[in-house]
Amino acid sequence: MQFLDSLNVYTFRDPKEFAPDIFEKLTSDGYNFKCLGDITNDSGSTTLLFLKQSAGYFTVNPNPHDGLGALHYAQKMNFKIYSTLDFSKLDYGDHGPHFRGWYVVLGK
Repeated sequence: MQFLDSLNVYTFRDPKEFAPDIFEKLTSDGYNFKCLGDITNDSGSTTLLFLKQSAGYFTVNPNPHDGLGALHYAQKMNFKIYSTLDFSKLDYGDHGPHFRGWYVVLGK
């Protein structure tokens, strides 16, 4: 798979629905978004970011266990980050704890 300069990958929860303002801004800047399942079943969406196979990563309501890995990586690598995450409160839902909000990181 070649590096996809404009592709932001998400595992689920379409950014067009969950973050329409940033979706509109980034698509007007030439980025596009695709669900991981439409690309591959052989890796995770953050793996594509770590291996520089995608331009970025998007997620909604990440859990504190493995949902923040791309954000930490992006901070360390000085990637562009857009976020509405609220770290002041940990919420609990049907799938366990999570932080409310979304984030997108852009490596390119």
